Amino acid sequence: MQGQRWATKWVKVLMALAIGALNLAAQGQPKDILFVAASETQSEIAQINADGTGLTLLRLSGFSPRWSPDGSKFAFLISGASSLNIAVADADGSNVRTLNVQVGLSVGLQWSPDGRFLAFLTPTNELALVSVADGTVTSLGVQVGFNTSIGFPMRLFTWTPDGTSLLFPDSSGNLTYVRISDKTVTPLRLQGIDPVFHPSGSFFVFVASVNNAPQLFVADANGSNLRPLNLQGSHPILSPDGQFLLFTSGSGSTLQAFVQQLDNTGNPVGAPVALNLTPILEGVFASWSPDSQKIAMSVSAGQSGGQIVVVNHDGTGLTRLNVSGFEPQWRPRMQLMLEVSNANDSGAGSLREALTAANAVGLPVVIRFRQAFTIRLQSPLPPLTNPNGISIIGDVDGNGTPDVVLDGSGLPRSRQAPADGLVITTPSNTVNGLVLRSFPGNGIVIDGSGATGNSVVNCTIENNGANGILIRNGASFNTVQTCTIQNNTGDGVRIEGASSLANRLTRNAFRQNGRLGINLVGGTEDANGVTANDPGDADTGPNNLQNFPDILAAVDQGGGTVLVKGRIDTPNPTTVTIELYGNAAKDPSDFGEGERPLAGAVSVNPDGTWTALVTGGFGDGRELGRVCDGNRH
Repeated sequence: MQGQRWATKWVKVLMALAIGALNLAAQGQPKDILFVAASETQSEIAQINADGTGLTLLRLSGFSPRWSPDGSKFAFLISGASSLNIAVADADGSNVRTLNVQVGLSVGLQWSPDGRFLAFLTPTNELALVSVADGTVTSLGVQVGFNTSIGFPMRLFTWTPDGTSLLFPDSSGNLTYVRISDKTVTPLRLQGIDPVFHPSGSFFVFVASVNNAPQLFVADANGSNLRPLNLQGSHPILSPDGQFLLFTSGSGSTLQAFVQQLDNTGNPVGAPVALNLTPILEGVFASWSPDSQKIAMSVSAGQSGGQIVVVNHDGTGLTRLNVSGFEPQWRPRMQLMLEVSNANDSGAGSLREALTAANAVGLPVVIRFRQAFTIRLQSPLPPLTNPNGISIIGDVDGNGTPDVVLDGSGLPRSRQAPADGLVITTPSNTVNGLVLRSFPGNGIVIDGSGATGNSVVNCTIENNGANGILIRNGASFNTVQTCTIQNNTGDGVRIEGASSLANRLTRNAFRQNGRLGINLVGGTEDANGVTANDPGDADTGPNNLQNFPDILAAVDQGGGTVLVKGRIDTPNPTTVTIELYGNAAKDPSDFGEGERPLAGAVSVNPDGTWTALVTGGFGDGRELGRVCDGNRH
């Protein structure tokens, strides 16, 4: 009862905070869009609603305004005696305070995802952080490089969605990570600028030079699986839901803005839509509405300079706000940050109470852990039911491996309803950096047609009584990436139901699961084993019962390199990505689970054939597992 009373109290406090923030917004009347109203003599921060009403000049001289992630405040740059400085104000423009730092370039101001820090460039182009709470400055010890041969970048660096690292081009132009916790530097060996992450954190879009022209590319978060979007363009801006990519193409009088739809793997869907607008490239020239349906943009308005407009993502519904200005920034949806402070099963500071509170608040929620914990559960956790999404970040130190263990070995064993680890029934949830082990049922369940756009990343799911991950009942467009899924009694990942489609499984390691690594069950396929290939891949079922690729030859080239040739029989084979896996020993099913990822992003020819060169020291009897990415688009 004490835990229940505490949970109710926490929910009431959180609701009071949210209502208080909304009341503040009503009293101070912050508007939808923050922008720079520029005149011949000065730049002033202003706000306006998306319908053109409520124009408010905030009497703040400055530029490069940036909303905080929860929309409760904004930062902007002001001119100092010898360099730029950062100021922060509440959402309505009140309570202004300067942070007393020296900023080098105006295009490099970004909030951390948790709203605690602002990242910026010093006058010597070093990456640094300043605490919004107390103004403490931390140098990250790295310098940002510039490659202006393909245009000046709109952003010089970007945060990973979990807030653990920054991605930037180094002095050689290589995209490089720096981890915030210990300043570890990890180069990706990808030349490019302007990286921007998908909200799941599983991949990013960036600009690279091809024949001296800017081209848009996609790569997985670790730099692998590089593939072109076949779009000549630059200045990419992803929508909050990750489904739409805004970019520019052309230059000068031919500069135009376009929107390209993406699937949950980063592949294009259809052709780009021309917005028939000429953007003004002053800083971040546009931003998305929180619902990903509209774009606010500064566009050319003849001799009057830039004009703020709002347009739908499909190019319809153009609204000219009749104000001159630059860098329009749409106010994000408010979100709540919760911290798990202990490893208790229940009570104050526990994960259980954080989930209870997160489900009760009508806002997106991010749950983090104060330190690495092993949480031994005594009863099932509440399912994730917040329709706005919950992100559970268990990678405490940001090194890409799990730091928080959820142990279900203490849960009651019931044959009728064995307890699962985490159950997800709503869209836009993220589970990152958790170990889920020893649950009587499944490690994770993604259930129902409303469970779309969820991500399970960098998790270990092991020793569970049923499947590692179960996706069922129409759950679609979900991603399981870079997870280790092992020693589960059932399948590693099991996808059930003919309407469970386009679930992406990539770069995962499957080991010693009781059945298959990946099992598609439903439609014209039963649960008895490997889904057989069919001519033309016309069968229907979960993930459209995607045919697997056949390996036709694997030839040892010496020096630990193997040339692999194969074919896949599927409609539009050039839209399919092949991944190769290796196993230490042949699997009894003749289909290896996929113990170790070897090669990703193998392109397929129009006739379905493909070739890959794999480096991995073969020649000791190990087989190449036959695993594709499990999607048909």
